[in-house]
Amino acid sequence: GHIPLGMHPLMACQAGMDGVEHIGSLVEALASVLPDGSNSTDDAVRYLLSDTTNRMYNCFSRNGVYVTPTLTIYPAIARRRAGGDEIPAEFVAMIQAIKDITKKLYDARVPLLAGTDTTDLTESFELQPGAALHNELTMLEAAGIPPAELIEIASLNAARFVGKESESGTIAAGMAADFILLDSDPASGAAALADIYAVYRGGQRVYARTDL
Repeated sequence: GHIPLGMHPLMACQAGMDGVEHIGSLVEALASVLPDGSNSTDDAVRYLLSDTTNRMYNCFSRNGVYVTPTLTIYPAIARRRAGGDEIPAEFVAMIQAIKDITKKLYDARVPLLAGTDTTDLTESFELQPGAALHNELTMLEAAGIPPAELIEIASLNAARFVGKESESGTIAAGMAADFILLDSDPASGAAALADIYAVYRGGQRVYARTDL
């Protein structure tokens, strides 16, 4: 869930929270507990990128607190608020900081998940299903996550988080046969994951490209 405002993320970890949605949730929760007079958001970001937070990240890693960065939602919010396709300059630094925090989580061995989101405060808008997930993987790669790790984040980690790793998340005998075939080497980068040749569900092919 979201870390409640007024609660330090470390306290949320110590209290038993097992999953955090959005890097922004970390920023907002931390900003809400900073001393009065601080430039809350900027100070929260600096704190999250400093060595001071190592204890918090180590708690997340040790306790298996999964984090879904939802990187793709932040450019979408920026464009919506600007009323155009360009990302305003004041949002660029924050989006980069959110990616940097994601990399710090990864380096601390905090398990990550691949997810998107769909809303901007009171104004609802949709991110295209499927395409938004691929954009999330592209942004995770841009944040510094190695391409080989992207597959695990988007598959096995999800199965682990919901306790289904014995049934899905990998390709092996006895597992749910839900998988995709690619026309490109996934080790080459996130873009290869969108070069889909065929999709299988329950061992049955439900989609195949016809332009080859």
